[in-house]
Amino acid sequence: MAGAAAASFDPQLHCARLLGQVMGGQAGALVPAKLLFPSSASTPPMSNDGQKVLIFDASRCTGCHYCEIACSYFHLKEMDLSKSNIRVLQVPETGERDVVHCLQCDNALCLEACPTGAIYREESSGIVRINPMKCIGCRSCIAACPLGALWFHEPEGCVRKCDLCDGDPRCARYCSPGAIRVIDRKDYRAEIEKLGGVENE
Repeated sequence: MAGAAAASFDPQLHCARLLGQVMGGQAGALVPAKLLFPSSASTPPMSNDGQKVLIFDASRCTGCHYCEIACSYFHLKEMDLSKSNIRVLQVPETGERDVVHCLQCDNALCLEACPTGAIYREESSGIVRINPMKCIGCRSCIAACPLGALWFHEPEGCVRKCDLCDGDPRCARYCSPGAIRVIDRKDYRAEIEKLGGVENE
């Protein structure tokens, strides 16, 4: 049974479901269903050697929020959970936790939705980046992302997201339980399967 669950695990669908629980079932209303459950957006990250992605192990998370503090301080020099590019979610009724962060998707819907070309992929690292000089603050990318991994920073007037701290993610560095780790992009699917995943309904 565990093998079947791992084989059918869809990280984007799982995160969307958890968002729905935390937000009282309202998450699905944020974006069209075809963007929440696209046929190709749930594919694992590209298998390019040398590229990195983040992976989250809920069984190790203590809910300390150090990852969010480290992220907001590194990027904005503020210890403010609301200004982190990574967010810890917890379902009050069950205590289940998950982390919302950018998967640097192969099929990046945020990139496709951006009307100005402000969002682009750095080919060498695979990181999906945002050029603040081109961002017009339309928030189309926020609506397009099925993970809810982008957010709008009012003082700058532009959207922000995880950029892996240019190769040294502070969230992973300061996660003492090891719930957030940096792994090779090519190993992402195998690592998710080791964690067991969830069974699609």
